Amino acid sequence: MVKIALDPAMYHATMSVADELRKAADLGYEYLELSPRADWFFWHRYPKADNAMIAEVNKAVKETGVRISSLVPVFGWSAPDEQERQAQVRNWKRLLEIARGLRSCSGAPHRALVYETPGFTDYFFSATPIPGNERAVNETIDRLYHIGCDVVTPREAPVHASGHGYAEEIKLMLNLVKPRYVMPFHGDFKRLRLHAQLAQDVGIAPEDTFQGENGLPLDIDERGARFGSAEQSGMIFVDGVDIGDPADVALRDRRMLSADGIFIVVATVSEQDGSSVVPPEVIFRGVPFTEQADELLNV
Repeated sequence: MVKIALDPAMYHATMSVADELRKAADLGYEYLELSPRADWFFWHRYPKADNAMIAEVNKAVKETGVRISSLVPVFGWSAPDEQERQAQVRNWKRLLEIARGLRSCSGAPHRALVYETPGFTDYFFSATPIPGNERAVNETIDRLYHIGCDVVTPREAPVHASGHGYAEEIKLMLNLVKPRYVMPFHGDFKRLRLHAQLAQDVGIAPEDTFQGENGLPLDIDERGARFGSAEQSGMIFVDGVDIGDPADVALRDRRMLSADGIFIVVATVSEQDGSSVVPPEVIFRGVPFTEQADELLNV
């Protein structure tokens, strides 16, 4: 059965969630889809909804008979930085706690990212984890199981949904927009080329289709569009406080350190008589034959 839910995004600025439920009832809806809002859960931020707010919404659900069909978060799964990754996991954990606290008048919990089936709590993850995000995704799935949910992923069932348009959808958008120029800019070179070919298939001239690459700017002015001169792009080395191309000697020294390691002796001596204040400390990193470390220290 298809369920039609109201997305109350247009009311977020002026109404509480409880009032949005009442508005949905006035409009004849039975379900409300709770999209991101600053006082509950917002894009990539820790959810703010507390127990009092949840209780207020549960009361409004009971009064109006309108149920919250789903919570629609916009959170990341992971990040290169470990602290950022842990923050993303905390966001999801708190959202799941909020979802668990939201209850209808019958006592059945509402679910974030959920297909509702009476008597069941099923979470569907329709996307596949991006390489590198598996740890954060698995932690979130494990949290779902911890609170009593059943989780369905593309591994168990054909529920995968792509966030990217299909070829015919892209052609439709090109025909509707009728752009003068097309520049595919997302994906690897294979997909850039396929996107450019789609544009040409709907009548856009090859000279008006720009398949670029990092560092190659597209200049647009009153005369039209064209590729400009290539600019430096990619990784930038930082040498001390200077940013830019490092000197050859800096790279040479770094290569030597990476190959031979580093050996440091720290000695603290008295300024008055030059005697040793504390035993010397020997530090080495990346030195070959580290299994002979004790012999090196004895020498």
